[in-house]
Amino acid sequence: MENQDVMEIQGIIENQGGMENQSMSRKEKRKAVKKQKRKQQRTVAALRRREEEEALLNDPEEQERLRLMEEEEAERNEREIRMWEERDRVWLEEAAERKRREEAEEDERRKILEELIKKETVDKENELNDDDDDWEYEEGPAEIIWQGNEIIVKKKRAFAHFWSPISSQMMNHEVGIQVSAINQPKNQ
Repeated sequence: MENQDVMEIQGIIENQGGMENQSMSRKEKRKAVKKQKRKQQRTVAALRRREEEEALLNDPEEQERLRLMEEEEAERNEREIRMWEERDRVWLEEAAERKRREEAEEDERRKILEELIKKETVDKENELNDDDDDWEYEEGPAEIIWQGNEIIVKKKRAFAHFWSPISSQMMNHEVGIQVSAINQPKNQ
């Protein structure tokens, strides 16, 4: 077969034309022959592969094996899709549950905060009302003392009377208030 191929190649080279044939050197002819051999080998290999594939496709055992592989692939894809959908559904349910819990906690916090604010406002109102009703101040006259360039102002002690919710009686406490030493020159 190789001899036949070589003969064909030489015939091709000779048929290329008189002038080209004379101008081709021995080296170029060998390159052309090698190129033609490689091309021939590739075509023969491709034909063999195509015949093997056709034989496999026509073989009932091979067809059965391919059909089983395709079925297994389809089943695996279907299982993966179902698993993914299940995981996605579970994740969405958990996310919804987390959101419900967070909203419930936020509502609880808001209610507690509102209760605290109401309680504080009520306490402040009670304190203001208690301050007006419970406390009484009695102050004596202020005493002014002139010493050189200094003016000293002394207030006499004041008594605070207030109503004690603990003992439910009026209590007296003595509170001492004293303001002193205002430095001003004496103008007289």
